[in-house]
Amino acid sequence: MIAWHLPPLYDATLYNEGLHILEHITFIAAGTVLYWPIIGATSAQAHWEMSSGAKLVYMLLATLPQDGVALALMFSRVPFYEFYTHAPRLIEGYTALIDQTIAGAVLMILGKATMAVAALAVFFRWFGAEQRADQGIESRLGVR
Repeated sequence: MIAWHLPPLYDATLYNEGLHILEHITFIAAGTVLYWPIIGATSAQAHWEMSSGAKLVYMLLATLPQDGVALALMFSRVPFYEFYTHAPRLIEGYTALIDQTIAGAVLMILGKATMAVAALAVFFRWFGAEQRADQGIESRLGVR
């Protein structure tokens, strides 16, 4: 994520379709690796599985590299990517710097939103399992 957003690499992907495809393949691969322990996509023979609490901490920490890229884009006072400084504008006054600032905000918001959805799913599964366990204990003790 960070490497592909460095200006020389990012600009190179805009001029080379093969490199652009490679960029997106690595994004998909990295996303798969990132979400693999969260969704529990491990086999029955796996030696470990993250607890729900560990998954929540993992997801919080996983957003930090993306946040670094997003913050750099949002708070820079110069456009990072040469390609966009020369691109035609569809909206008058909409500069490359404004576009970059909005891109950083969108990156941060969508990144947090996807992790929030995953975190809510993990939390409610965890909460449901705890509730079912409590009900099982209560039924065995004869408590209503």
